[in-house]
Amino acid sequence: MNRPVRNEARAERCALLLPERVTPHTLRRMFASLCFFAGCDPRFVMSRLGHADARRVCPGDGAPRRRP
Repeated sequence: MNRPVRNEARAERCALLLPERVTPHTLRRMFASLCFFAGCDPRFVMSRLGHADARRVCPGDGAPRRRP
């Protein structure tokens, strides 16, 4: 992430009183997970995240991917 973007993300995070470990990617993953847990269609989540392939969003068992 380049410096101006990093500074803008930091300012937004501070304005929202979010912990420093919260990044734009964290928020994106949280959105996807909440959608899946709420029962949203994977195609809807895929379109919201801008993915062309559902396998990038959801593994074969229908659960959101988690980091090991």
